[in-house]
Amino acid sequence: VICCAAGEQHSAAVAEMTDGRFVFTWGMADSGVLGLGNFITCGPCNLPSQVEFETDTKKTGPQHPIMVRCGPNSTGVLCSSKADEEHSLFTFGNGWYGRLGHGDTNSQFHPTRISKLPKGLRDFSLGTDHSAAITMDQELFVWGKASLLGEVQHVLQPKKFSIESASFRFVVCGESETFVVDTQGRLFAWGSNHHGQLGLGPQVGSFLQTPSHVKPIHDPVAHLISGGSFTVAHLENG
Repeated sequence: VICCAAGEQHSAAVAEMTDGRFVFTWGMADSGVLGLGNFITCGPCNLPSQVEFETDTKKTGPQHPIMVRCGPNSTGVLCSSKADEEHSLFTFGNGWYGRLGHGDTNSQFHPTRISKLPKGLRDFSLGTDHSAAITMDQELFVWGKASLLGEVQHVLQPKKFSIESASFRFVVCGESETFVVDTQGRLFAWGSNHHGQLGLGPQVGSFLQTPSHVKPIHDPVAHLISGGSFTVAHLENG
């Protein structure tokens, strides 16, 4: 197993086999979150099942999965191909609010490449109702529910998101909050703060519309986990 991920009711893994790399999913299959097409569209799938990627083999060749992430109701797989070494993002599952990034709110039962997202990704994250990705050029793109992205309308396709003059290293989308760490290790946060999960103190209120630097953390952030009502950050200095 190369990597694995778990959502609220489903899980996924990338496994290296003798004949290549493959994605397996299992758990509740509602809204196509397992990416198994018509094989199973609802209810439980108790054993890992292989996910098939439908591609034009003449143009791109077979997909080579690199990373898998699970949101509460969606799944994303970062892939490369022999014809295109730059990484592309495939998503499937529930499409409410445009969280899959395909320009609509439809659910996807097969892995579908996000065509409007620049190729060459280094990181991505799937939240409950929004998603985000960071390119190899260290740019941040977001899509999904409007209120979580500071927008009036839901963002159905990836949209570039800028914070000061920062370049970004990784992003984490939570239940109703977003965290992003720039190349200097600075942490920025916005979204729900009902339980103080943004780390910005009570003075910012219960919801923050725009990103703010989490200044109480003085050292560079290496990793971060969003638990909905709480957040855990691992610093580079240990």
